[in-house]
Amino acid sequence: MSLSRRRRFSFFGITNEAFRDSLEVRDFCLPEIESFTPIKNCLANVKGVHLILLIGMIVPVWGWRVGLGSMSAFHIRAEESDDIQAIFDVTQAAFSGIEHSDGTEQEIVDKLRSAGALSLSLVAEDEGQVVGHIAASEVVIAGSAQGWFGIGPVSVRPDRQQQGIGIALMGSALDQLRAEDAAGVVLLGDPGYYQRFGFEAVDGLVYPGAPAEYFMAVRLNAREFPQGVVEYHQAFGP
Repeated sequence: MSLSRRRRFSFFGITNEAFRDSLEVRDFCLPEIESFTPIKNCLANVKGVHLILLIGMIVPVWGWRVGLGSMSAFHIRAEESDDIQAIFDVTQAAFSGIEHSDGTEQEIVDKLRSAGALSLSLVAEDEGQVVGHIAASEVVIAGSAQGWFGIGPVSVRPDRQQQGIGIALMGSALDQLRAEDAAGVVLLGDPGYYQRFGFEAVDGLVYPGAPAEYFMAVRLNAREFPQGVVEYHQAFGP
């Protein structure tokens, strides 16, 4: 596998358990939020993708620490100029020692920003510190831009993993892209995790070199999925 191909795989940790943890690969467990009785009662009646969408609305506003039974101060907001170094550091730390990572994910974010191609950049902030980050950039499908975006890199500071931050970042990113009339989103990732957000493998939508089941898409405003080969921005390239 080439460095560029490995780099793209590393964003989403297809099978690596440690990296999946960095993206908060964990189901929300209702008994762990006993103190939030009204929320628990509400969520208990919602299942599947609808549950995740509801969580995506609640978590960015409140942001609780899963399993600790206490509320966390983290919130999701847009990147600001003062965040650039913190985003670099968080991304570098999140990918350090991760299988399939070549350790350059933080540089990809900088290259996207410098090229004006960082379409979305959100941070998770807690008590004035950046503890997580998610990026999105427009992709080309079948040789043309069609309003579709690729998610990645996604990073959570190692000491803040397993606290719902990755879930909140993903939910906020999808909500913002939908509000901005994005057609849809593609990514490479573990189907067992991303299907809960509505992602699915799509026949005819191809990312060369990736196992078909791990390259997924979700429609936001598009009525149907596009067909063709997907290309990421050159910042991801060799």
